[in-house]
Amino acid sequence: MNIKINILKPFEKWLSIEKRIKIAYGGRGGGKSESIARMLIAKSFENGGVILCSREIQKSIAYSTYPLLISIIKELKLEIFFDIKRNEIINKKTNCKFIFLGIRECKIEEIKSIYNVRICFIEEAHTLTQRSYEILEPSIRADKSEIWIAFNPRFETDFIYQTISKFNLENKFYIDKNNNKYPYNEYEDNNTLITFINYDGNYYFSDILNKSRLSTLKLMPKMYEHIWLGKIKNKQGKIFLYSKLKFYDDALKENSDKIMSYEHKAVIDPAFGEYNCFTSVIIYTQIEEDIYLIDSGLIRNDSNSTTDESIINFLANKNIKKVLCESNFAQKELVKRLEKHFEVNSFYVHKNKAERIVNASYLIYDKVYFPKSWQKVPEGSDTDEWLKTRNGRGYTALRQLLNFDDSLAKSNIKGDVFSYLDFPDALSSLIFFGIEEIVNNEENYDNMNLLNAIFGD
Repeated sequence: MNIKINILKPFEKWLSIEKRIKIAYGGRGGGKSESIARMLIAKSFENGGVILCSREIQKSIAYSTYPLLISIIKELKLEIFFDIKRNEIINKKTNCKFIFLGIRECKIEEIKSIYNVRICFIEEAHTLTQRSYEILEPSIRADKSEIWIAFNPRFETDFIYQTISKFNLENKFYIDKNNNKYPYNEYEDNNTLITFINYDGNYYFSDILNKSRLSTLKLMPKMYEHIWLGKIKNKQGKIFLYSKLKFYDDALKENSDKIMSYEHKAVIDPAFGEYNCFTSVIIYTQIEEDIYLIDSGLIRNDSNSTTDESIINFLANKNIKKVLCESNFAQKELVKRLEKHFEVNSFYVHKNKAERIVNASYLIYDKVYFPKSWQKVPEGSDTDEWLKTRNGRGYTALRQLLNFDDSLAKSNIKGDVFSYLDFPDALSSLIFFGIEEIVNNEENYDNMNLLNAIFGD
């Protein structure tokens, strides 16, 4: 059965020739994931077997290629040919099965036991470890089987970047019907095909994505080459500029009444370990697309109460009912205790703190509003006492954000609470794990594009 699919010109070679390894990489908007997903659907009509869609970490099926494949199947009106199940997709004509897994979550035996994999697609491969690849590659052993890999470059130390950096790619371009040139780079040998492509090589690059690109250039020029041109990420030093943050005057009655009329929620980033780490709690509300911060607390054990007791008291006094809380390792016990008092939504963090904060900075600039009263210590006040008030707590939080420096191996300076990462880390968690409510409609689609820019094409 011939399926007509629209893919970018550089990827037509992926369909026409056999190679053991095919790799696509580049910046945001290069059309890599979209083209590959369309080609996988077309390949499912050629023969049976398995198309394995994998990634290093897959928190749920929603974090895989599954939603993209379904959207393309519906767009092409191919639903009649597919049996779409909760965790897999089956082509009814060929019995070709799409399955989805996180390599790190699986046992070696589970991966090795997957039979007749025709194509293994590794997405978000910038996070792929050498150990995972060495387990996965020999397990893809069907006749003429291929491994397809896609990623947005991150750090020069990443396994996949080190793997491809030794190849010299040739400059190429293709031309559309209006004689416009679209550049890309390519390497090919008997075993390998590598395609490097950015937004300027994507014939289908949309106006919405272009708005995101221009916003990045304006708000985060240091991140522009990394996000949109496929360059590796470099340390930047201090990330947050006071002049770029947004503030609201919570003293004005019209603002205060509006903000107080919305439900207030909390995000908790627990700290268990070093003495100079705090559990950070942020109270916020969302009005349409924007996040308004209300209060912030840095909490840890003291002579009067445990950390969880202090958190519960802090939130209960503010009538908080819904809580977003990190639940890695020891934090799971805290979540169990919080669930007795609040509706808790757990999240799991796998990335380095500093990296997450840098990645969240764009949306923090764009979507987060800070109370104006957090900006400075009032003249004539008792500073130590004022720092215990709502505005004083906010002042400490804001100083942590402005002092954050990703070029330092350890930002925490013992005894200096303003140098800690607690508040910036919790704020990045709010951005990444509370973001669904911000991007759940078409008007906010450009923000979802931004998340894709951060996490991969």
